[in-house]
Amino acid sequence: MPHEPVPLHPQKQMRVTMMLADYAVGTPDGKLTVVGAGWKLIAVGAPFAVAAIVEVPWDLTNTKHTLQLRLVDADGQPLTMPDGQPLELPPDVFEVPRPAGVKPGTSIAHNVVLNSGPLPFEPGQYVWEITINGAQHEEWKLPFTVVAAGPQAQAA
Repeated sequence: MPHEPVPLHPQKQMRVTMMLADYAVGTPDGKLTVVGAGWKLIAVGAPFAVAAIVEVPWDLTNTKHTLQLRLVDADGQPLTMPDGQPLELPPDVFEVPRPAGVKPGTSIAHNVVLNSGPLPFEPGQYVWEITINGAQHEEWKLPFTVVAAGPQAQAA
């Protein structure tokens, strides 16, 4: 039975913090370990990671949500692999529980991690974007630039 995502109320919007890194991992206790984070330029052929912290408002905990992470070009068009598959994570259906003893009104974090080897990027502008329960917000986008490989081109 498919679940119906809960529409986001404007006053109960989730906050999303995204970053590009060399490597990232989410731990079982809810922590996010990120190495080499904060860059906006990457050389063609370089591996990378996308790490995101989704802050779920108290009133939206204990409820199923659907998150989608995808890559688009500067014009907002989805990018695909050479085999035609879109560059995106499969939809993540998640539910953030309310931990015992946490004060009502406290936001609870849900972490999202994508580690990737080199992708077939051409030099140019790209954007990772997150959609939650079908909603998108400008703050849920992470733009970056791919530059030609060479001695001066490195993640910075």
